[in-house]
This record gives sequence, C-alpha cells and structure tokens, in this order.
Amino acid sequence: MPLNRNRRLLEKMDVKVYVLTPTTTKSSVTGGPKVGLTENGPYWASMEYLSRKQMEIEVSTRITSIQQIRFRFRYTADLWGEINKAGSLKITDPGEQIFNIISVSKDTGRFQFIELIAELKE
Repeated sequence: MPLNRNRRLLEKMDVKVYVLTPTTTKSSVTGGPKVGLTENGPYWASMEYLSRKQMEIEVSTRITSIQQIRFRFRYTADLWGEINKAGSLKITDPGEQIFNIISVSKDTGRFQFIELIAELKE
C-alpha cells in the first residue's frame, strides 16, 4: 500500500470505538453461569457507511432498519485477538450505539490495518 494512501487512512481515524467481548462469571445468587460484556479500548478507527440506502426487515411484526458500516483500525496483535473473540462494538462519541460484527479481515503481507464490517439495527 502506498505511503500517501496510508496517511490518508490514518487521518480519517477519528472515531473512538470500544470492543465488547463476552465474559462468563459465576452468579452469586444461583451459582450458575452469568454472561456479561467486557469493554476493551478505546481504539481509534475510521467509519464508512457502505450504502446510502438503509435496508429494512420485519422482525416480530416490527420494521427494523439495518445500516452496514466499515470500520478500519490500525493493526495490533492485541486488537486482532480481541476482535476475533468479540461479537459487537460500541461507539460512544455521537451517542451510544452498539454494532454487531459481520466480518473481520486484515491486510495480508504487512499487517497494517484491520477491516471489519458491522451492522446497526434500529
């Protein structure tokens, strides 16, 4: 990847993102497993909407809009491990939004960036 393109990508990383990983703990009341979410981060990422038009689906007799978004992170081994365990992302800057991760990929060769596709259901 050319150096100028890398600089342009780094300049666009202006969104603070937290990676939510599921954790299982023992419940103090029942003794059974209790699933929670651990917040890791913050990480800086660029955010790009993939389509201008939102899709709509019907879930339990309710219309739900879906928006797909591409996030790009600077590659680190710790972040790569957390994203592979994670099921969702949280963005707190413009308002708290939680995105479900659809796919994750990284640059082959130099390992400079992590790219993931996530969706927001409203």
